[in-house]
Amino acid sequence: PEKLKAYNAGMKSRFFKNRLQLNIAGYYYDYKDFFAQGFQQTIVDDNKNGKLDPGEAVAPTDVTLDRNAMEVGDAEVYGVDVSSSMIITSKDKLDLSISYLHKQFTDMVFDYYDITNDIGIEDLDLSGRPMTNAPEWTINAAYSHNFRLTNGGVITARLDSRYVSEYITSWNNVTVNID
Repeated sequence: PEKLKAYNAGMKSRFFKNRLQLNIAGYYYDYKDFFAQGFQQTIVDDNKNGKLDPGEAVAPTDVTLDRNAMEVGDAEVYGVDVSSSMIITSKDKLDLSISYLHKQFTDMVFDYYDITNDIGIEDLDLSGRPMTNAPEWTINAAYSHNFRLTNGGVITARLDSRYVSEYITSWNNVTVNID
């Protein structure tokens, strides 16, 4: 089973007669025996140059090895979330949130223990590398305006924007040449 030590601290506050709301939260997670799954596909090219050349099709004689590895290791996650809502007028509101995230393996090795090692595919050590789908920065901003109708109803128009910094989607981005 995974083990987690989690630490969180935060603050929620309101200012200017509740027209401005500011929330700040920080967190640190220390994972032990974190479960991760990795997929590896290797194409052994029989043209003996160790790679697939541009425009070259994979021949039926090429060998494709698909391996699915499941491992446990250690990871750490920490970050800060800041969010704010401001009522500008009785009809206008501005929302802003900024998140910083650091998410990495501290000790994780995918052990490809089968035939892939016999043909030169090394184990994959992810220690110190970032985890997948973990952007360092995320920023959301939104503006909304209420249109009041004569019958007492309200139509709200909203404009949203989001920025996400780059992040990896796969742990294994290496090319292996096989003689």
